[in-house]
Amino acid sequence: MFPYTIAYLYEEFGKIFRDYDHSSHDLRHTRLTDLSKSGMSLVELQNFAAHSDPKTTSKYITISKEDMLEKIRKIDANIESLGNSQLK
Repeated sequence: MFPYTIAYLYEEFGKIFRDYDHSSHDLRHTRLTDLSKSGMSLVELQNFAAHSDPKTTSKYITISKEDMLEKIRKIDANIESLGNSQLK
């Protein structure tokens, strides 16, 4: 039998998070944001988080201005390369 119950682990992690002013929702927020940055779609994230409404999931995801600008640059580069390949 596993020596630690979920309640015990939650309590122990809670002690750590109280010291650093974090919560289990901070972990959830960070994980969903990281998965979003890695390319998971909102629907995939919603299923992963077991949310019934994608609006709930979207509240957990934070995209920085820098991340958004980097994605726009990549899209622009892809569009430019497609245009250049059609000109040849």
